[in-house]
Amino acid sequence: MRYLRAFLLLLLASSFALAQRCPTGSYAVAWAGDRYGTTHVTACISNTTGLTVLPANTDPGGNVPAWKKYALLAIANGVNTCASANNCWQVNGVYNSVKAAAATQDVVLFQLPAKGKVLDWRIKSNTACTGNTTFKTGLGITGSNVIFRALTYDAMAAVADANVSEGPTAVPATSTHAAVNILASLIATVTTIDATAVGCAVDFWVLWGVLP
Repeated sequence: MRYLRAFLLLLLASSFALAQRCPTGSYAVAWAGDRYGTTHVTACISNTTGLTVLPANTDPGGNVPAWKKYALLAIANGVNTCASANNCWQVNGVYNSVKAAAATQDVVLFQLPAKGKVLDWRIKSNTACTGNTTFKTGLGITGSNVIFRALTYDAMAAVADANVSEGPTAVPATSTHAAVNILASLIATVTTIDATAVGCAVDFWVLWGVLP
């Protein structure tokens, strides 16, 4: 009886843990019972279709690598705390920096934690940029702003499903075990970065995790 009670408690605990990860509208299926007493989780099942669905990643950016999106948007002076005639950049709806009155600029998308690892990436324009003769983006880190993607993605080209640039880079490493900033590297020709029109929007997706 004692072992049965322990078995049921393990089953209940694992089902509850998976339920916390199962998408809305689904339920957890689990069993506990190998000869080592290990609890095993099988799947999340849709309430409506009865089909298996994938559990949500409860550790995005943790030990389990996950995709995260970083939306770069050009905003006007006076918007979202921007206080510059050069206008500004925001990332994921949060004020980031003043647009540079220069041909190049690195915009911090996020800080990769210590022991972080970038596994893959994608860049896609959301709203075509205007105001420059050319305006291109890359992806890198502090001190090596094109380690993942050279400054050649055309952010002025028409937005299209096929107008994407994606990894993985041949050697997708940051070359450091310390925390490091992941950057959207920008370059304009003839005009400067601050000439980029308000509304210019480029999305960056990065697949990353942290080593245990």
